[in-house]
Amino acid sequence: MQAGGVFLIVVAIVLIVVAVYLRNRREQLKKEIGYSEPKQAKAPEIDVEQPRPEVAEFHVRGEEATVTFDVPLPAGDVDEVLKDLLLHEAIEVVREKRHSLPIDIVVRVVALAGRIGEPRRVGVVDLPEPGVLPPPE
Repeated sequence: MQAGGVFLIVVAIVLIVVAVYLRNRREQLKKEIGYSEPKQAKAPEIDVEQPRPEVAEFHVRGEEATVTFDVPLPAGDVDEVLKDLLLHEAIEVVREKRHSLPIDIVVRVVALAGRIGEPRRVGVVDLPEPGVLPPPE
């Protein structure tokens, strides 16, 4: 029994030495050929609350805040549902920007939409009072 135990210990030591040698050799070969581990790409952050149209431009000129969305529009009149959605989003954009821009005298929010270079006026929201936005929905 003692000889079998010693044999197992020797085999275990040999296996450990071989494993350490192979690991060190692998690291040495990686350095020799200039191999580096591929960089982990961060997963894109996705807003799962709701998809939002992309804002192409935002301007406050006098009493008017204009929000331009980069979304395709069909030829002819804008659908009422799309119009309501874009007007609502325009108000939300102004709400997000109000902390960094003066909107105290703004009395209307204008929504424009279309591909870059060819936006069309979608609609206008008149504010109840200058600088006072409707409550969020």
